[in-house]
Amino acid sequence: MQIDINEITDALENVSNEREFYYGIKEAHIYEIMEDSVDGIVNPKKCEDISMSLENYIPLPKSQEINEYKIMQYFIYEIDDEKLQDELLHVIQGAGAFKRFREAITEKKMKSVWHRYRREALYDLAIKWCVDNNIEYHM
Repeated sequence: MQIDINEITDALENVSNEREFYYGIKEAHIYEIMEDSVDGIVNPKKCEDISMSLENYIPLPKSQEINEYKIMQYFIYEIDDEKLQDELLHVIQGAGAFKRFREAITEKKMKSVWHRYRREALYDLAIKWCVDNNIEYHM
């Protein structure tokens, strides 16, 4: 059974410290786990079953594995304007980097370019995750 790679990419876009996603092997379904709910329905037993049954469910990368900071850096390094590149590299230094980066790309009217770049990076990560876990996918 194959899964649409965009379903995995969508899940990766929504991963956070509060939200985890698991791939159900038998049904080729992505499950969202948040607190005591699965796919928005309160079910602590199902949450436990999914997180403990790794032969039937494979965890998608967690937020710390995605490394949003590195994606930001790669995005900045691909900018042709050296002055803008230097400005954005400075913006992402230290605490509050993500907030300052969002503000800067909004100010520079680069938000849609950033979102497209980030989506492509997560799409590539989704493909790698499928290959690493022997999961068949389609585009």
